[in-house]
Amino acid sequence: MGNLKSKQLSIEIFPPHNMEETHEILQYFRDHHDFAPSYIAVTNGAGGSENNQPLEFAQTIQTELNIPVMMHVTSLYQDYDSITALIDQLHHYQISRLLILRGDLNANVPTNVTFPHASDLIKYLKQHTDFELAGACYPEKHPEASTLTADINNLKIKIANGASQLVTQIVFDNQKYYHFTDQLEKLGVTTPVEVGIMPCTNLDQIDKITQLTKRPLPDNLIEQLQQVQDDSQKMFNVGINYAIAQIKDLLAHGVTKIHLYPMNNPDVIEQIRIKTASLFANN
Repeated sequence: MGNLKSKQLSIEIFPPHNMEETHEILQYFRDHHDFAPSYIAVTNGAGGSENNQPLEFAQTIQTELNIPVMMHVTSLYQDYDSITALIDQLHHYQISRLLILRGDLNANVPTNVTFPHASDLIKYLKQHTDFELAGACYPEKHPEASTLTADINNLKIKIANGASQLVTQIVFDNQKYYHFTDQLEKLGVTTPVEVGIMPCTNLDQIDKITQLTKRPLPDNLIEQLQQVQDDSQKMFNVGINYAIAQIKDLLAHGVTKIHLYPMNNPDVIEQIRIKTASLFANN
């Protein structure tokens, strides 16, 4: 997908829970080897898990599918010993791109005070490694931030500490994203931003997404889903079409980087692939 100004689609997936799910998601990309996301982001379990499955899964994507990987790393559960061990593991699995997040609080896992914010871990990794580092951003502000301006000022710390790329939380209202980028410009932020898009394809996802983003879905999307709630295929189509409309609008407004959250559903990836192929072609 070419140079920095080309239109790029990246995808986020999480390590499947079992071998059947692992096979299904990997087989999708094997079957569509001509479909080349700019990278696949692989999430890591919250709470400092020592399970190597996410790293092994990420390595498989890179070596077998030849698709670059960006690995999620949370700061809240790391200390100097654990991050040193993780750096060694990342090198072992040949992973060089990281998305640094603070991480959500997990009542069952003790947090650390070594890297209380994502910006702290970004600074440490920038000083001690050659990883390519990205940070998260929140178009409607982080839930714990007092104002959007205060949140962007915190974002500027991430950038100053070494984040060369930003990925947004899930966006359902493009107008709020455009307001966010206007504020970024006013405050002198020029770092590339990828816009996170997640097709909401069933009613069960509404509560999950609301809990994840700490923001309600737009009323018009909820209404569309509710109107077809007795027909699962129509609900799926509503979610896909809403996401496609968002992507088209974003690209029309000069956005060049889209980050898809498909919740490991190959059918979602396939519909987005088919219906956006012409939009991302010939870059």
